[in-house]
Amino acid sequence: MTLDKIDTYKKENKVIDELTVMASGNVLNLQAYKYIDKFEEKYFIDYVDHEYCLRLQTNGYSIKVHKNSILVHALGNISSKSLLGKK
Repeated sequence: MTLDKIDTYKKENKVIDELTVMASGNVLNLQAYKYIDKFEEKYFIDYVDHEYCLRLQTNGYSIKVHKNSILVHALGNISSKSLLGKK
């Protein structure tokens, strides 16, 4: 989705509870983060997020999703660099 298409995006002004979500692009409650502790890096990719969400809920926190939120994300520009003659 590009910035010029955000205005045409169908918006739902609604907050829902979720069991687990991907952590990237989220807003974290820093008080909860200090209490729950860091993400478990020993898990593989998405399981890091699932485990963290479940640990939050086990400790009385909830996962909220605002359906009107939009994350504009770009991968960036890939370029090649040389170091000591190697790319």
